[in-house]
Amino acid sequence: MPGGVALWDAADGKLTFWNGTQVPHIVRNMIAELLDLPEGKVRVVAPDVGGGFGVKAVLYAEDVALCLMARQMPGIPLKWVEDRAEHLLAATHARDHRYLMKAGFAADGTLLALEADVTCNVGAYSVYPWTAGIEPLMAGGLLSGPYKLENYRCTVRGVATNTAPSGPYRGVARPASVFAMEAVFDAAAARLGLDAIEIRRRNVITHEDIPYRMPSRLVDDSGHYGECLDKALAALDYPAFRTEQARRREAGENPIGIGVALYNELTGLGRAASAGPRMPFRTGHDACTVRVNPDGRVTVISGITSQGQGSETMIAQIVADALGVGYDDVDVRIGDTDEALWGFGAFSSRQAVIGGGAAHNTALEVRTKLVRLAAGLIEAAEGDLEIVGGEVFVRGDPKPQISVAEVARVAYLESNRLPEGIEPGLDATAFYDPIRGAFAAGAQVAASRSTAPPASFASCGTCASRTPDGRCTRRSSTARSPGPSPRASAGRSTSTSSTTTQATSPRARCSTTSCPRAPRSRTWSSATCRGRRPTRSGSAGWGRAAPSDRTPCSRGPCATPSGSTSTRCRSAPGASGRSFNRDRPLLAGEGRRRHPRPARQAQRPEHRALRPARDGGRRAHRGR
Repeated sequence: MPGGVALWDAADGKLTFWNGTQVPHIVRNMIAELLDLPEGKVRVVAPDVGGGFGVKAVLYAEDVALCLMARQMPGIPLKWVEDRAEHLLAATHARDHRYLMKAGFAADGTLLALEADVTCNVGAYSVYPWTAGIEPLMAGGLLSGPYKLENYRCTVRGVATNTAPSGPYRGVARPASVFAMEAVFDAAAARLGLDAIEIRRRNVITHEDIPYRMPSRLVDDSGHYGECLDKALAALDYPAFRTEQARRREAGENPIGIGVALYNELTGLGRAASAGPRMPFRTGHDACTVRVNPDGRVTVISGITSQGQGSETMIAQIVADALGVGYDDVDVRIGDTDEALWGFGAFSSRQAVIGGGAAHNTALEVRTKLVRLAAGLIEAAEGDLEIVGGEVFVRGDPKPQISVAEVARVAYLESNRLPEGIEPGLDATAFYDPIRGAFAAGAQVAASRSTAPPASFASCGTCASRTPDGRCTRRSSTARSPGPSPRASAGRSTSTSSTTTQATSPRARCSTTSCPRAPRSRTWSSATCRGRRPTRSGSAGWGRAAPSDRTPCSRGPCATPSGSTSTRCRSAPGASGRSFNRDRPLLAGEGRRRHPRPARQAQRPEHRALRPARDGGRRAHRGR
């Protein structure tokens, strides 16, 4: 959750703001502007944030208010935090979209044209620095995803509402737009009689197509979508699931649903790809400083920030590999605007692309200085030297000639030994900008099985309505097939139908009442049958008849068989046909409980709660 601590140093006229932000340099820039301070007099420190996902890449009004208050109370650190409820109410939201889409396909499944009308709820305010147009921009610009498309028309709208403002969150607009596009392909596959995988293969961007210019004029240079799809299908064993899916459909067993999605994500936005409409800057570059200290250890000051994704480890590995030193000899410092020259922060999966690129280029510059100095010290050609594990080798000789620590000591402490033309020190600072950005490729394939028990029938041997294979020929043709229980199917994607069809459930009633194996059904009614005596005590529990009460119904044939544990009857006076039998179709005017309340179990004496009685005494009540 956003929050921070602000401290105003009146002696230096400097503001220090410890803030859980993803974009410390952007925060520094705007706070300095709003408070009319030089940027050098504002320090923003982003410590280990522990998760951001885009919500913390926004400068909130509370951040500015806290800094204004701190300036009026010099020397006193002021802290602001929000609880979870406040965060859910006031932090930026996302993904409230509506997609109206039309697509044209050739008979072979080739996508010919796409028209879309996208409406995005942008909330009540525009957020800095991304503006209110960030979600509509991404929804329309990347809707076609990893698929080739020549004819594209899209209208996007940002609608102001009285809700929290929208902002960047977990792949801006991509989850919703990918779902919309994949739904179009599934619908087209069903209409054209094509396999869902085959129609995607015919339209996906391949290696032969790159660099591919998308309808929104972005350039996709990935082309790995087919490879990702192949790996996902192999991991799932897709053919086996399709075979099993067909077999279950033929046998009338519980179905298997199979879903597939391909997607791309524009990451590492360079200067040619704006992260938001009409932003006052382009988020295309980061800076990095690499310094080899006199003891041979390496210090890296990077403009990136970390939200727990291991960015420090990534930067250290890149620098160690480029310099030829050990990973444990590299120290990385991030998140402090007084140390790092510049960095736009953590968003759009840019850390490895831009921050890592800056670290790599800077480390190569330092390595060039290091090799040049080492060559002068050992009198060897620069092209013959290699640095491995912090040691300098001459190619072809397994014995190290000099260590990186020795070279660094000369660079800082023994300038009298420096070769001509080499200045003291071993450090460099460099920027990196990928210009266009990079596309990440991905494919997901999933299969979901219904968790309801399969339909099964066993012949009792005495019912004339049973076929030799155990199936009942006299089940009601209007019984509804029950779906999986809500609890059993939670978190799973299942397909259900409310159409009244031929029953396939063992719960369906057999019309032959003499069959001793006919499945019992449970019936709930709004009234109790006069022919039975209900009980509210004993081992049977609430709403069940005691064993001695299981007498035939005095009103004749009863919907609840004699011997059933239920005491509820449809024929009871006042019932008015309001029965909640799960295994029969609803009658006119009836309602059905979505989740019938189960019978309560008997409470042990020690589980009973004592509650004060109205007469001032105490009496035992069953715990609810």
